[in-house]
Amino acid sequence: MAPIEAEPPVTPASVSESISAAAAAPSADSFLAHAETVQQALNSGDDAGIRAILPLAGDEKPAPEFAQTIASLELVLDKSSQKTLAPDLWEVQANDKYGMSWTLGILQVDGTPKLMYAERTLP
Repeated sequence: MAPIEAEPPVTPASVSESISAAAAAPSADSFLAHAETVQQALNSGDDAGIRAILPLAGDEKPAPEFAQTIASLELVLDKSSQKTLAPDLWEVQANDKYGMSWTLGILQVDGTPKLMYAERTLP
C-alpha cells in the first residue's frame, strides 16, 4: 500500500496569495470577448444599443441625442492598444471618422462591459 501524502495546510496567507495571483492575471482575453459588443453599441445609434454599455442605474436613460451623437463619430476600437489596468478594467484606444483619437475605459460589471469614460486624446 502506498503511503498517503498529506496536503499542505490551508492558511489565510496561502489563500491570500492565491487570490492575489488570480487578481494580477491579465484579463486581455475577457476584453477581447467584449470588444465586439462595445463596438456595436458605440455605433448603434439607438438608445437600447448604447444603454447596454453605459453604467446607468435603474430607469436612467441617456439624453435622447446621445446615442446618435456617439454613432456619428463612427468610432473604431484599436484592439491592439488594449491595456489591463486592474482585473476587469481595461483601457483601449479608438479613432473616429475625423482622425481624432479617443481613450476609452471599459469595466466588466457582472460579466457585462460598461463604458466608464471616454476622453479625446490630445495630439
